Formats: sequence, structure tokens, C-alpha cells
Amino acid sequence: MHKRLTTPRDPSEAALLGLQELLEMRGVSMAEVNEIIHGTTLVTNAIIERKGAPLGLLTTEGFRDILEMGTEQRYDIYDLFVTYPDPMVSRDLRMEVPERVDALGQVVTPLDRAAVERAAHHLVAAGCEAVAICFMHAYANPRHEQEAAAILRKLYPTLQVSCSSAVVAEMGEYARCVTTCANAYVQPLMARYLAKLETSLAEMGFRGDLRLMHSAGGLVSLAAAAEFPIRLLESGPAGGGLATALFGALAGKTDVISFDMGGTTAKACMIENGRAEIAPWMEAARVHRFTRGSGLPIKSPVIEMIEIGAGGGSIAGIDEVGLLKVGPHSASSDPGPACYGMGGTQPTVTDANLVLGYYDPGFFLGGRMTLDMQAARDAIANAVAKPLKLGVEEAAWGIHKVVVEAMAGAARVHLVEKGKDPRSYAMVGFGGAGPAHAVDVARAMGVREVIIPPASGAASALGFLAAPLSFEAVRTLRVAFKPGFDAEGLNAVLDGLERDCRAQLLGAKVPAADIVVERHADMRMLGQMHSIAVELPAGPLGDNTLPAIRDAFARTYMTRYARGPESAPFEGVNFRVRCAGRTPTLVLDGATGGADHSRKIKGERAAWFEHGSVATPVYDRYALRAGDSFSGPAIIEERESTTVVAPGDAVRVDENLNLCITVAATQAAETRIHAGMDRAQAVRLIQGDPIGLEIMWSRLVNVVDEMWLTVCRTAYSLVISEAQDFACELLDAKGETLAHSPRAMPVFNLTLPLAVKALLKAYPAETLREGDVLITNDPWLCAGHLFDIAVVTPVFKDGVLVALLGTVGHVSDIGGTKDVFSVREIYDEGVQIPPMKLYEAGKPNETLMRMLGKNVRSSDQVLGDLQSFVTANAIGAGRVLSFMQDYGMEDLGALADVVQGLSERAMREAIRALPDGDYTSTITNNPLGTPMTYPVRLRIAGDTVEVDFEGAPPQLARGGINCTLNYTAAHATYPLKCMLTPTVRGNAGCYRPFTVKAPEGSILNCSYPASVNARVRTGWYIAPNIFRALSQAAPNQVQSFTGLPVAADIYGQDKDGNYYSDMLFCGGGQGGSLRADGHSALLYPTSAANTSVEMIESRAPVLLLEKTYVTDSGGAGQQRGGLGQLVRLRKRDADGIVMQVSVFPEGVSHPVTGLHGGSHGGLASGRVLDNTTHAAQECGGGRLVELTRPEQIVELVLAGGAGYGNPAKRQPEALARDVRMGFVSESAAARDYGIAEPAQTASSPPPWRNRRSSCNLPIPSTISRPKEPFMFSIDTPRFQRRHLLGAAGAGLASSMLPLQVLAQDGRKILVIGSNQDIPNFDPHIATGYSASWLLRNVYDSLVRVEGNPPKPVPALATSWSSTPDGKSYTFKLNPAAKFHSGKPVTADDVVYSFQRAVRLNKGNAWMIQGVIGADSLRAVDKGTVQMTLIKPFAALLQVLPWIWVVSKDEVQANIGSDDGQTYLRTTIAGSGPFKVRRAQAGALYELERPAGDWHVGAGNVTGVIWRITRETSAQRLMIERGDAHFAVDLTSEDMDALRNKPHVVRVIQPEYRTFSIKMNTKNGPMADVELRRAVSYATNYKALVEAAGYADLMTGPLPDGIMGHDPKLEVYRTDLAKAKEHLAKSKSPNGGIKLTMVHVSGLEQQRRFALIMLDSLKALNITLDIKPQIWPDMVASCASAQTFPDFFPVYQTANYGDPDNIAFAAYHSSRNGNWQNAVYANPEVNALIERGRSEPDVKKRIAIYGEMQRKIVADAPDIFGVLERRKLALRDNVKGYYFTPVASNAIECHTLSI
Repeated sequence: MHKRLTTPRDPSEAALLGLQELLEMRGVSMAEVNEIIHGTTLVTNAIIERKGAPLGLLTTEGFRDILEMGTEQRYDIYDLFVTYPDPMVSRDLRMEVPERVDALGQVVTPLDRAAVERAAHHLVAAGCEAVAICFMHAYANPRHEQEAAAILRKLYPTLQVSCSSAVVAEMGEYARCVTTCANAYVQPLMARYLAKLETSLAEMGFRGDLRLMHSAGGLVSLAAAAEFPIRLLESGPAGGGLATALFGALAGKTDVISFDMGGTTAKACMIENGRAEIAPWMEAARVHRFTRGSGLPIKSPVIEMIEIGAGGGSIAGIDEVGLLKVGPHSASSDPGPACYGMGGTQPTVTDANLVLGYYDPGFFLGGRMTLDMQAARDAIANAVAKPLKLGVEEAAWGIHKVVVEAMAGAARVHLVEKGKDPRSYAMVGFGGAGPAHAVDVARAMGVREVIIPPASGAASALGFLAAPLSFEAVRTLRVAFKPGFDAEGLNAVLDGLERDCRAQLLGAKVPAADIVVERHADMRMLGQMHSIAVELPAGPLGDNTLPAIRDAFARTYMTRYARGPESAPFEGVNFRVRCAGRTPTLVLDGATGGADHSRKIKGERAAWFEHGSVATPVYDRYALRAGDSFSGPAIIEERESTTVVAPGDAVRVDENLNLCITVAATQAAETRIHAGMDRAQAVRLIQGDPIGLEIMWSRLVNVVDEMWLTVCRTAYSLVISEAQDFACELLDAKGETLAHSPRAMPVFNLTLPLAVKALLKAYPAETLREGDVLITNDPWLCAGHLFDIAVVTPVFKDGVLVALLGTVGHVSDIGGTKDVFSVREIYDEGVQIPPMKLYEAGKPNETLMRMLGKNVRSSDQVLGDLQSFVTANAIGAGRVLSFMQDYGMEDLGALADVVQGLSERAMREAIRALPDGDYTSTITNNPLGTPMTYPVRLRIAGDTVEVDFEGAPPQLARGGINCTLNYTAAHATYPLKCMLTPTVRGNAGCYRPFTVKAPEGSILNCSYPASVNARVRTGWYIAPNIFRALSQAAPNQVQSFTGLPVAADIYGQDKDGNYYSDMLFCGGGQGGSLRADGHSALLYPTSAANTSVEMIESRAPVLLLEKTYVTDSGGAGQQRGGLGQLVRLRKRDADGIVMQVSVFPEGVSHPVTGLHGGSHGGLASGRVLDNTTHAAQECGGGRLVELTRPEQIVELVLAGGAGYGNPAKRQPEALARDVRMGFVSESAAARDYGIAEPAQTASSPPPWRNRRSSCNLPIPSTISRPKEPFMFSIDTPRFQRRHLLGAAGAGLASSMLPLQVLAQDGRKILVIGSNQDIPNFDPHIATGYSASWLLRNVYDSLVRVEGNPPKPVPALATSWSSTPDGKSYTFKLNPAAKFHSGKPVTADDVVYSFQRAVRLNKGNAWMIQGVIGADSLRAVDKGTVQMTLIKPFAALLQVLPWIWVVSKDEVQANIGSDDGQTYLRTTIAGSGPFKVRRAQAGALYELERPAGDWHVGAGNVTGVIWRITRETSAQRLMIERGDAHFAVDLTSEDMDALRNKPHVVRVIQPEYRTFSIKMNTKNGPMADVELRRAVSYATNYKALVEAAGYADLMTGPLPDGIMGHDPKLEVYRTDLAKAKEHLAKSKSPNGGIKLTMVHVSGLEQQRRFALIMLDSLKALNITLDIKPQIWPDMVASCASAQTFPDFFPVYQTANYGDPDNIAFAAYHSSRNGNWQNAVYANPEVNALIERGRSEPDVKKRIAIYGEMQRKIVADAPDIFGVLERRKLALRDNVKGYYFTPVASNAIECHTLSI
């Protein structure tokens, strides 16, 4: 086992070096190695960090926006401002080509080869190195993709091409496209990596086989890895999963759960029958790490390692309702847990473990780091113990218990989703924090045995050795398994997949006889949407194998779900074949302890467990031997981790030195809440245990979340399974909500409880029995229309009703007419189900079933969906009873009172934060062609809100757009929940402060039997009306009007007589908000997902022709509205059979303006176009249309979102990007934003703008030009309008154009790209270069520095003088200087600012510490400041630029209790040349010139944007494209890429930043000065400078160019003769010693330097032990000479341009114990440094520093390494910029022009 950190610049370097070192350690030559198995994180890192190849996409005409639209689903129903990962291909590089294949694999439109060639030329010209091809239904017929790939490869042989039909041949266009793009994105990177690796290994003498681990736990050849790199996404974790199986097998366990917990992540994996669970897909690059749906779906087989927690760094705190929360945020390693002593103040799991006594503060990381117990106690006391009124240990135990239960709950849900019982598994614990928690996590899950293997850090590597060569292939093919099924076709598919897999293995030299074939099918009941993996029988399939296939399906289905498939028909959807070679057999001898067995007990300490503090023996893991056994409590320590064993548990050490821990049986919970207990007493009992309360509440949410997942997996209809238009809830015995799924459809959260109460009124609790299931769809009792059916299951404990489980969902059909607008009464709308029983005592209501079967279309779907509701409720009921048993409860009423009360209190507190008063608004729509206006008044009084719709229009006699009061109330309270308590878990308490009123008989409170089926067309306007009413009171909590969704119902019979009925869900553009632009194509206010194009085409004979964004449909505003979308569809077959399509666009011809000056979005429309007659049939507000011919095209345009704020204030660079991406046209930019439209050019439009309409229809302009100017137009000239830079594609137009656009509104905006956020604005606290940039531009100091070398120049002070002794200075202030408020800057302000800086002693105050005191400054008069120093300080004028002056009056007016820190963190009280116009944390900071700016010498820049761009490659592209003027964080690779780029100026300049390697001058071998000199001469300096990239060698202790540096100083250079000469004089004349060098773990450059030292010392016969460490560990080692290593690498940056900075910090002994100078001390050097500080004469100072440097060089305390050069780039139109070596990336912008 040997570890080596990765080398990002060339990942193969680390692998090769590590391998070579390992072989040398073992004395093995490369020629003797038969096989190398390699795992890599290359693919994962490239996707997460977006560091793959420039990528283009080739897709079917009309569908390029699918990649960006995604599912259109809001993954958090209460977050109005959800964000999503950026698409992997930008819109300007997504190219469409004419071609089309239908769901049957039939060619509809032949591939346009010429279009493919044009697209190829365009993409290559734009710089693409790889292209993904994803055509519709390519899984069914890959021919077009293969032809296109052949064209691309012929034109550009070096271009990497990935076809979706090869990467993942499965239905589902979005996930398939994402996966194919991800594969192509990393292909060039992987190809280069593997080629380098293979060549280098061959050169090293390797002649064996190189294999790579893939995500599913097998090995693949180099060829397979290069072709399908996406299959290596989880390469590393896969090894861990296999290692779990290995350790389980060695312990005699075939069913185990892995538990791997580190500092930032906790993961679990299920191993069954010795095999890891394989999932067909995973989610990557999530925006929110633990939130499903916030990432990118990758469809590739992967060992299912689920994240169940955030690791030891998880931060604990109190949430909005006053309960303890742990995670998901992590303290990471910087600043880390409070106990690290690195400045962290928030308590973490690690802090809790320390306080509980689990960790020894002196033995953390094997003693390499000391933990700060008091800091941990203080953090827990302040953040947790005091708010909860607990002791510190109790609070720490609570943190431990909550995180344990959270991880156990997540793992438990994962297992029970699969129908597995955790109690039948053992657990294997890994990771640094895993062993400390594994036993308690196992206990919480009911697991009875835990295995802690030795050397868990080697788990993945061991897993690699246990992996067989394998390859898996998949193909979508729908096969209904019934007599006479197409066995021949299916067998042909399976045989083809097997051939492909075998070919991969045979090519990897696997003997044919060793290949094992496994076949599985993704199967489901006919009509269902989600499938389960079922093993297929061996051999050919046919009618004779049907019984075996059915039995396998039934067993698997029954394992997962409460009810089996019985005799229902079933089908296969995806067929998978896996071929694997022989699985290696490993024999592990176990790790050798090596320590003295007689000293296995190290001592004893107090540790805290369930019942308090217990004296606990501490064992040395290395001293334990096989056969040892002992009982808990016990703590077992090793260097990497600590195992904690509770009292009652037992430990045994097996023959492999695994710790085998038997978990004591959990005692049955004592009954705490009795059925007859006084309610107040029960409430007090629950409230008295806030830790247990949090755990119980989380468990309840898990119950309903599992129900929700069950419905998704068992439902039949698209509307339930795919669009997820349903909700699950747990309710108390009174029908009040206790918990609902976080992903529930929002409107159901309030309406379902009302339905439950109505059902309880019809069937009182005492009349219900076990097995009863209730049902209703009464719109006045339930969710507002007949389609929403509620199914409710009562839960009994000991015969008493204790809870109810409810599921309500929108079924695909309910009978009645499809022509919604024609109905007049509810009788026309379908079947009414009054409150009744669906099941009675477990027996189904066959009468109701038959009645529904005869009165609804697609009755199999409807009845199947109802059955899925029943199944979910049954699972939930079982979980509730288990929950009650676990917590000793006979009744849930008291728990309901507590959790509902907490949510209610949080809501009332949020309401109180709003100003009392009446807030009114109106909104208008025209669903039936006649405008209707809806008024609303919100009365906020204290902690209540009354929503009154007085004045609402009367209910309508037809059209179905009436709302019941239930439905109105749900839509009125949902936006308030989103605004006020979005993160508080939802239940009945959230809604108690609200009252909703509407006039009876009005459209918002209609009376029976009004028609209601289209009630969304009214209800969806309620939320935006409420947002408008509250937009002044809460401007940052609202959003502008969102383009409303459409659910187009597609209904009919196919040519075989089978009915189909499905809904096509699509979203409009989200409204803009103060926070951000609206998201394009989003389903709001629902939580539904869109309908997959390929999915609906596989279920109905329909063909979608286009699904794309509508240019200019996003409402103009400071924050633009999201774009609406265009959808076109037609019949697939020319069979003459009628297909009905409901075309009901919402928002036709009636705009809703945005908030705060934003414009309305593009309007909606619907029409039917005829390809034969060229006629168009307008659908107005909606109509049911009948299609009989494929030539009839349904066109739906969904409205765009409204803008927010004045469009004139939109950021120019945001508008430039809009135009470049085609979101906004040039004409709209001119019309709506005031940007002058550039002159016409003769340049050709890009291929994607030069296409015909995708319906192949030359539609005349007379019917294509809509009346509304914001609507989408399909006339050909509009498609050919020019667009700005991006419309022509990257690289095809002048890269200067966007910066021209920035200036076209009359302002000159300078854009700076940086990866650093600005933590706060306080000039006396904030540090770091990003903060320095802000402060240099919005504040002034007494003096500034400029030039190279930097020299002081006037700022606030126009002149200054000093006394001869250098102790007193007098500064004359500029009388013109004034603050942004207009107040003059006076001497009092200067004095106050310095006093405040000294008083706070933060930020840059260290620079003046001991030099300037609280009384050092005085105001002589308003314009004169006198400064008297404590002692002379020659560097004073170099330091003063970093002490900024604030307005005394303004700060004192906002002084607060913290000396104004709270105020100044977010507010500027300065006088600088700019002021803050806008601040968006994590995104950008905008500055603007204040009116009447007093500064002289200004350039023409009127504003500056600090654009936060995390990836340096993205900064580079911004500079290349002209999207930024400066990029300040570029790497050497970026600078290389920018060489010779037009209009780009590279700045590569030396600055005062040094890298040296400190040596231990006080302890160990390096205390010998002769040895230090020998090492200094032996060092390979050439290699150091080459490894550093753009850098120069240091020529002494001080950086080149700084005052006092002696360029003639003789320093050490590589000279082996001199090295050996000095070695001979040392105490180790022949070498033969071993030295240690540390470096920061993960810091690649330091690791490279360490390797250079390793090689350099070999010449002296000295070996070097390289130890990567975390930075806190390294800092801790600086505490003394005894802990300090032999070599310690250090970067040092001069904060001010004076030699004192480096000299004092790096070489003065007063700094001993600090990382800058841990041990070096020379009294003579100290004296010279102090003389240099106080000597005012420059010449004398230079002489002093020259002598100082000579003495330091003679002492050789450091290896003087490299002087790094600053690397930044700017556009060539920037004038007035001059480089300075101090804070060179904190650019002063005042003098710049563009």
C-alpha cells in the first residue's frame, strides 16, 4: 500500500511516480508485474469542476434546448429561487440538424448530411475538441447517429465523437443527452491521460495488462475506458464498495452495509450475496449536495454509494423552530471545526466527539495535531447548549445522536426502498470518522454486528484487486411478456448485447471459457412508468420461459412493495447484459499491529454515552491481537481513526485483525406517552427532550418521503409517475397534517387535510376498522376538481385510531367531456366519488372499481394509480407503527401538538417581521376571451394574515374555471409559506396564522354544482397577485409573474384499438426577482416535472416536432424573466383515426407586467397549422382540437416570465450574454434596454438560425406574425435576423463586441473576473485580495502606493513631513476630499479610523501593532493630523495604504454593540472614487462613480464589476471572448493558452511572493549547519523553477526588486561537489540518514517540490519521507523544535512593499512557533532586523538588510526556492493600467479607461 497525491496538470504523473516508488519499496521490477489495476477521479473532477474539453452538441432539429430545460421541475417546492447546474454545452454550441426517428425506430425525416457538415465546421471553428450526438429515439434506431459520427470523423479525424446510442441506448432524451455530453466532455482528457500512461508504462518495462476500475465495480480495458470514460465516473468509490464485500466475506458475512464517514461526507452501500448493489444511473454535480433533482442525471451503471451525511465537519446549530440541526453545511478544513484552533467558531460533529471524550485532544491524527478542547466546548455552549438550556455534554451528546439518527435514517430509507430489512445485515465501518459512529448508526438501524477493518484507507485499493473484468450493455425494447410475445426479436437483442460485451472482454484478453453472462430486464406492470431489475433465465427466451420470468418479477416486486402484481400483465423495457471474467480470490493476512500486547490498554478517560459519563478504557489498536475480546465501553485508538464502543457492546478481534463488534440488543422502548395520559403532561414530556424531538420529527418526514417514492415507482400514468402531480401526507387522528413529503404537489398540502376531515365526518373514527381505505374526489371537500382523488388509510394501534396516511393525485382521466370549456356543470366533467370506502376490512370495493372501469378512459391507468396510492399508504402505516413502538408512544396527539406548534410559532414570528397594514393588488386574465379582474387585500396584523378576495367576479356558468374555497385557500397560503418560512418543515401549524375569505358564489368560492375542472386557469393567478401586493413590504421575497404551465391532454385510440390518454406537461418562463433572472421553462406553481418527449411518443402515436425556447419572451428588467417555450406536435401515423389534443394556453393576449418596473413576458398562444392548406386555426384561450392527418400541426407557445426592476439597470454583460445566446434579439435589446442596434453586416447566420420550420411547412407571413410584439414568430425572415457575438458562435465574430455592448448605454463598465468572493466590507476587518480590491476602490487611505517598485504617493494626504528621529509625522489633508455622503473628510475621521483599527485589532492591524497606539494620532485642526509613533518605523508609509479611513459620524450613528462592525460589513462609509451599486454574494459586485467625485486623474471608467468566476478556465474564456477586461486568477496553463490570442495582453510579472523550504535549525540532523549547506548545494534548483511554471529562482532571503535586496548576494546553487564537501564536515559524513518533509495535502505544487527534494537528496545517500498533512496539522507542528519536521515548505507574500515585511515575519525569532518562522533564531539577525525597522535613512537601511541577508545565507535556515510571478490578463483596450508587485490583483480602477 502506497499513497501519492494527484497531479492535476498531468494526472498520469502521480500514478507513474507512485507506482515506481511502490515497486522500489518492494524490490520488484516493472517487467515482473503482470497486471496493473487503476482507479481514477479524473472523470468526476472534470465534470464537477467543468474542466473537460470544449464541447459541442449535435441534436435533432427543434430540440437543442432539451439539454437546458431538463425536467422543468422545482426540486424544492418552497424555494422560489431554485438554481440548477449549467448545461454542459452552451446554447451557441448546440447545433440542430434535420433528421427524425419515431418511437418505433422508423425514419420520419432522413438525415441532412450537408447540415451535419455545416454544423461540424461551425463547432470546430468555435474551438470544440469533442462533439456529442444525441438524436431523438436513437436507442431504437442508431443509424442517423452513426452516419453523423462518420461524417464528423471523416472531416475532422482528431475530433472526439460520442453517440448516445453507443453511450446509453435507453429511452429518455434528457438523461441520455446529459450522459452523452458528459462522456464526450471528458473523452479528450481521458484519451490523452491513458495514452500517456500506456506509453510511459511501456517505457518503464511494463509488458502486462493495464485495467481500469469502472463505476459498477468491474474492470475494463484501456480501449473501453477511452471510448466510454463516463463509466469511470465513480471509479474510486466503486473500489470501496467491493472492499466492503471483501471484508464482509472474510468475516463470514455475505450481506453487509458499508458505512464510510470522513471529514465532509458519509456514504453507505448495500452488499447482498457478496455483490454490491448496482444502480442504472446517478446524479452528479448537484447544486445542493443532499437534494435530489438539483444535479445532472448520468445514466451509467454504478455501485450505489448514497450520501447519508456531511461527515465530521457537519455544522450543528438551532433551526428556525428552535430545534437542533446537524448539517448539511460543513466547516470543511478551513477554518474547520472549532477544536482545530484555526478560527472556526461553529460547533461540528468533531467538536462534539471531542467533548464527549471519544477523541484524545493530544492524539488526534496519531498525535500529529492537538485539538483545542475549550474552543470546542465554547462553540457548543454558545450555539447549542445555551439556546436549548442544556449542559455542554448534553448538547454534545445531542449533536452526536442527531447526526447518528440522520445517517441511520437515510441509510434505512435507502434499504427499505429496495424492500430490504437492515436487521439482516452486518455493517463495515470505514473512514476517519466512521469507526467513531458506526456502532451507534448500526444500533439505530437495528444492525447487530459491526466490522471495523484495519487500514481503512486502503479499502478502495483492496477492492480493485477483488474486481473482475466486466462490461455491461443496455438496449431499450418494450416487450409485453404474454403468450406469443416476440421472442425472436428479444433473443436477437440479448444476443447482440452479449456479443458486444464478450467482444470487449475478449479484446481485453479474457479467455472465452472464463466469461460469465448475466442478463436482467427492467420490468414493470403494463402501463406503469417505473421499473425494477429482474434477472432473466439463461438460454433462449420463449413461451416456455414465461412462468419463470413471471415468478422472478413477482418475487422482486413483492420484496419492494406491500402488494404484489397478482395476475396483472407486465412488460420489459430495458434489457441489460453483463459479461464478466473470473473474479480474483484474495487472501489477506491482516495488518500487523506491532505494538506491545501487554500495553494494549493505554489508559482510561471519561466518555459520555446514552446514560451519561462513564469511565472508559482506551485501547491501542496496534497492540491488539487475533483472539482478543472485551466488552464496552471501550475506545480503540489508531492513527487514522478512533472506534467507539458503548456499554453493553462486545468486541472481538478476528484472525484478520478486524474489530468484530456485537451490538447489544436495543431494549424495548419504555412506554412514555400513554393513550390516556394528560395531553399537557405528554406535551411537556416531549418538549423536555429537544434532541429526541428533532429525531422523531425527521423520522416522520422520512415516512412520507418513502410513501412518495413508492407512488413514483408503482404508478401507471405519466401525470403521476413522471410529472409527479400528487402528494403524500401523515396526519394525526383529527386529520391535521403532521408531515408531508418535501416533494409533494404544493396545492395538496392544504387540501388533503380538508378531505381527510370530511372523510372522518362521514366515517367517524369509532366506525373504522383495520383494512379500511377511504376515498373521495369531491371538489368541495378535496382538491378542487374531479381529477384529484384522495385515498386515505387509517392507522390503528391496539384498536385505536392513532393516525391517517393520505395520498392524493391527479389521475389521467375521470370520465366526462374532454372539451373543458363547453361544460356548464360538474355533471359534465366526470365521475363524482363521494366519501366512501375503497377497501373495507381489507376487501376491495368491487362495485366502485367496476363503475370506474366503465366510466373513465384508460381505466387500467386510473385504477393502477389508485392501487399505487393504497400501496404507499400501507407502507407508511407500517412505518408509523414501527416509529411509535421505537419511541414508546401509544398516541401521536401530543407529538402533533408540539411539531405543529413549532411550525406555527416560526410562521407567526416571520409574519411579525412584516409591517402591519393592508396590502392590495389586482390581477387580470382572460381565460375565456373576456378580461376578468381579481382583487386581493392582505391584512397583516401582528402575527396573523387575512387574505380577502372581496370583489372577486361571480362564478361562471361554463368553462370549468371556478375554484372551490379549499382550492383558493391552498393557492393563497402556499406563496406566503414560500415567502416567510421556506425552510421550516410543513405541517398544519404553518397555516394556522392565515385566514382566507372569498365571497360565496364567486369564481374563487363557487357553489355546487359549478364546473371546476379547469380551475387552475383561475387559481394560478392567486400567487402572483399576492406577490404583487407584498412587493413593497418584502421586495427580496417575491418574484414577478411566471408564465403558466400547460398540460396538453392527448387522447384517442391507436390502430389496434387500444386507448391512450396522457398529458404533455410543459412550463413557461419564471418571473425575475431581486435575486436573479427567472429560470426558462419552469413548471410553477406546481412541483410537477415535464413529460419526456420520447416517453410520451412511446405511449401514444404522437410526434413532437419542436420543443425550444422562444427568443425575446423573457420580460425585460434589471433581472430578466425566464423564456417561454414553443412546442409543436402532430399525429405520427396517417391512419385516419382521430386524436384529440387539448390546446389550452394560459396568458393569451393579456400581459401581466413585472414588479418594480419590469416588463411583461412574451404571451402564450395556441393554434393548429395545416401543412396541406397552409391555413391556421387559432385556438384563442383554448379548445379541444381533433387531428386526423399528420399534416395538422398543433403549436403551443408558453408565456415567458415578467421582468423585475428597471430594464435600464440591467447589467451590460448580462445583456451581452443574452444576445450571444439568442435569448434576446438585437432589436429587442435596442427596444427594451436602450442598446443601439449594430449596423447590418453581410455575415451569414449560424446554422441553427438558418433552418426551415421543423414542421417542413413554408408558412406565409400572413399567419405567422402575431399581434403581440413579444410573442414568438416563425416567419423565415425572423429566424434569419442577426444576433450579437454568441449568435454567430464563439470565434466567428469580433471578440470585442460584448465590451462594446457594455458601453452602449453611455456608461463605461470595466469587468474583472475573479474566483474570490468578498467576505465583508469592513475596512478594519476584511482581508484577502478580493476585499483589498473593494477597499482600495471605495475607501481612501492617507497615502497610496504605485509603481514598481511601489512608492508612496498622495491620497487623502496631499503632503506629509516627519521629524529626524522618524517618530512623528504630520499629514495635510486634501480639502476637496469628501465622503460619498457629501461630508468633508476631516482629521477627526482619520484619528477615529486609526483608533478603531487598533481597538479591533483585526484585519490589517497587525501591520501597525506596537508602532501605533490608541493615542498616537491627534487632530491638529480639521485638515491636519499628527501621528506620534511608539517607536520609529521606517516602513510606515508603505503600511499606511492598508489602513482605510471611515466616516466617523456615519459609523457612530450605526455603532451598535460591536463598534459598528455589523453596519460596515455590508455598508460603505468611505470617500473612494467608487461606491457600491450592487452586491450579489457569490456572483458579482458592482461599483459606480459617485456624483461629484473629488478625485483627480480619473479615467473614463464609470463603473466596475467584480465578477466571481470560480474556474480559472472560465476566466480565460471570458478574456478570450471579450466578456471581461481583466482576469486575475489564471494558472500557467491558462497563460499558455492565451499566448497570441487577439486583443489579449498577458501580464507575467515578478511580485513579492516567495517559496522557500524551512529547515529545522534547532533539532535533529538539520540542526547541523554543515548538513544544511550540503542539502542547499544538492538541491536541483532547475527542477524547482520548472515545476513552478512562471517563476524565477530566489537570489536570497528577500524577493528580487524589493528595497534592500542584494542582487550580488552569493546564494546556493546546485553543485554536488560542494554538497559532498559540506556533507563530509557534517555529523553524517556518509549520509545514510532518513529525513522528513511535510507538505499541504492536496497542494500539488508543494508535492512536486517534495519529490524534487527526494531526488536531490539521493545524491547524498539521504532518504526522504514525504508526509502530506492538512494545514492545521502543519501549523501545529510549528509549535516547537521537537515537533517541527526536517523540511517545511512555506509561501510568503509581502503585504506591503518594504523589506521589513518578509524580514520580520520570516527570520525574527519573536515569530518562533509560527509557521512563517518556527525555529530559526540568530540574535545578530534579530538586531539587524530591528535596526532596519527603525532606521530612517534609506542607504543605511539597504546596508543593514544586505548584512542581514549575508548572515542568513551563511546560516542556511532555508532552501531559497522560487519567486513566483503574478499571472493575469487584460484586454488591449484597457488604458492606464500599471503593474505593481504589491496586491497586484487588487486592481485600482480610478485611473483606468476603456
